[in-house]
Amino acid sequence: ICAINDSSNVIDRILLAPNLESQTFTFPKPFVGEGVRLNPGAIGVYHVNYVNEEMIAGIKTALSTGHLTVRDAMGLMLDFFALARAGYMSIVSVLSVLPSLKSQQSFQVWSIVLSGLAQIRLLLEENNIPMVKYNSFVVDLLSDVYSKLGWESQAGTETKQEAHNNRMLRPLVMSVLGKAGHT
Repeated sequence: ICAINDSSNVIDRILLAPNLESQTFTFPKPFVGEGVRLNPGAIGVYHVNYVNEEMIAGIKTALSTGHLTVRDAMGLMLDFFALARAGYMSIVSVLSVLPSLKSQQSFQVWSIVLSGLAQIRLLLEENNIPMVKYNSFVVDLLSDVYSKLGWESQAGTETKQEAHNNRMLRPLVMSVLGKAGHT
């Protein structure tokens, strides 16, 4: 268990009981008020279901302010989409977290998010559900990332690592925006 915005600020360590399908923890009120996150560094082989809206609100804030490492943001997105696929978290709850990522520039995080969104798109298409609101959501979600990436690489203005990240992220974002009808 760590502070919501700092994986190095470990509050407590709990060993999960072996062979349990699930395990529930109750935190004293001061922990919830400060904001806690489970599985810092995403090293545990399990998914965390943040059922408390206070905790999800804290995660949204930590994501939107960039206080989480790429690894932690990836772990949270993997948890949210896996729990939604399994029916333990609503798709609406997952979608409500995604706008917190608008300033995120990591290919690794966006590849997880866009993979999850592709699964949602497929579900909507297979059930003949109109795509207008979904497409609008996707365009709004990715417009800041696309604006920063641009159509072409900005040679000389990026570090080597940023250039590599952007080279992978640009076609992914452009493809999803194209499917959503962005012009």
